[in-house]
Amino acid sequence: MYVGLPEHLVQQIFWVARETRTNSLSFIRGGSDIVVELCDGRVLGYDWVKKPIKYIREFFLGEIKFSWDAYTSVDRTEQTKLAKQVISKIFLRTWEDSDEYLTAPFTEVWNREVSDSLPWEINSYNFGDDDLDEIHIPLTQIEYYGYELDGYEDSIEKAERLFGIPDPRLVED
Repeated sequence: MYVGLPEHLVQQIFWVARETRTNSLSFIRGGSDIVVELCDGRVLGYDWVKKPIKYIREFFLGEIKFSWDAYTSVDRTEQTKLAKQVISKIFLRTWEDSDEYLTAPFTEVWNREVSDSLPWEINSYNFGDDDLDEIHIPLTQIEYYGYELDGYEDSIEKAERLFGIPDPRLVED
């Protein structure tokens, strides 16, 4: 089931629950599985990813807690240095059905020791053209969220904004 992954990583992978995902495509079976070995020793796995390059970029931005605009405001050397301080290696496999899932090997697609590119600029793996084009178009807050954020949005505010569910603390019984 984990063909191609180094044995020492297999037991360390923490597979992130799909329930924590914000993209509805993450609930559709198939796509790619990504295993990210972080420099702090954590090993995170994400399954059913449909746009792996975009996912890697968004994951990284979440780890460093920077906006895309803030990250890209520094020169490329600093961007690469920061990426290599956070991510050690990235492994990826793509599959479409249950049979492929059991036999599709993981491939190391990025390694901080040997790569001069940023983790989402990987081109040693066969991605569709949509994935490659999409990563070069940075998303602003308005493009990503549909509006500009004024600080932190808690889950209750998000539920009301997205689904019209009122704040339960304000609803009378």
